[in-house]
Amino acid sequence: MKKIIPVFIFTALAAPSAPASETAAYAAAKAVINLEAAPPAEFSAEPAVSPQTGAQPAMPVTDKNLYLLADCTGTAVIGYPDTKEQYERFHARHAAVLSAAGLKIKSDSFSPGLAVISYDSPDGLALRRFIGEKLKYDGSSDAGIAAAKDEIKAVLAKNGLPVAAEYFPVRTSGMRPTFALYYLAKPAQKPKDEILLRLLTAGEDIDYDILSGVNIVRRDGPQKMAYIGPEIGYIGGIGKTEAEARRKLKESEEYFAGNGAKIIGSRIVKLDWPSMPEYKYGYHLYIYR
Repeated sequence: MKKIIPVFIFTALAAPSAPASETAAYAAAKAVINLEAAPPAEFSAEPAVSPQTGAQPAMPVTDKNLYLLADCTGTAVIGYPDTKEQYERFHARHAAVLSAAGLKIKSDSFSPGLAVISYDSPDGLALRRFIGEKLKYDGSSDAGIAAAKDEIKAVLAKNGLPVAAEYFPVRTSGMRPTFALYYLAKPAQKPKDEILLRLLTAGEDIDYDILSGVNIVRRDGPQKMAYIGPEIGYIGGIGKTEAEARRKLKESEEYFAGNGAKIIGSRIVKLDWPSMPEYKYGYHLYIYR
């Protein structure tokens, strides 16, 4: 068995993240749209009900128009166009996406390197993004990327998360050839509670039997899965004896439960590490954060 790393591993797609070069701009955007404010009372962490919307035509993305690939958070889309001309293209694209999705622009702002478009939602929905780069698929051809894209689109539609826009193919220097989908979901006060399409990479073989109650939509091998739901966390730990491993597992469960997490399940496992023979037991713990 491979070494269990005692570390918290979260889904990579639960919340928007900016490249390192855009960290300051992203922080400025948070101040503009007040990400800490609670959403309207009618917002909940329930799956969205598909409205009558039409997805915008697929748009290819390269390094030259990467600024069109917006982050989504709260009830706003955030982009990083550098010039007024880029901002106008960014605004035109996302105005069309928001309109087709039934979302109404309420404000917009631009300064070089940062654009924010805030919107209202008559149906209480918000735009969310999924980038397929970390999925398992054939990225050597457009056909392989399209097959993965269409599979994920069908998964989203089946689960009441309608796609409002797609970017395909996405061929940039910063990621392997992929696709991006923007879809509608119900926002929650805490992003981790939103019912979204997410990835879990555990660093160990995933205990799929423990996660039998999770809406798993794709198994990308023994250590990675795509699922729809709130954010799942994985914790692994080790002990020299079974008693020590069980004690550490109990302490972890109590700690995370005491901090508002919901325990999904856990397991004690035997270890066989020639390099560290004194560690004979480990544990796997899965939680909703």
